[in-house]
Amino acid sequence: MTFNWWALVSLVLGAVIVHFLAVFREQKAKKREITIGYLVDSIRFFACEVIQKEIDEKTTIKLENTLTDIQIFGSREQAELAMVIMDEISRGEKKTSLDKLMNDLRSSLRKELSLEKIPGNIKWLRHSSRSK
Repeated sequence: MTFNWWALVSLVLGAVIVHFLAVFREQKAKKREITIGYLVDSIRFFACEVIQKEIDEKTTIKLENTLTDIQIFGSREQAELAMVIMDEISRGEKKTSLDKLMNDLRSSLRKELSLEKIPGNIKWLRHSSRSK
């Protein structure tokens, strides 16, 4: 009985290929998970913290962190839009438009989740309690 070296080489080579494909798939899934998490967190922060109320020191720190995250994890356009907002804030402008950035974040999130594109700006509900 002779030992079949070709079978052994094929088996080892197949195992190596399967391993590398599994690692690649895991890295892609982790990247997707991080991307979706950052997109959801950014959109929720802008919708709930920035749009809805006055910006205090705690919210300012979260705003700085969120805009930094967008520059790190976002697309080139998102990073540029974040930098424009940061420039406007640092110049002391009281109001800055988040529409372009929010629309781009929403489009990226929907694309990542394989959802259809939604045209137009995001609509915000600004609810305030009224005392009688």
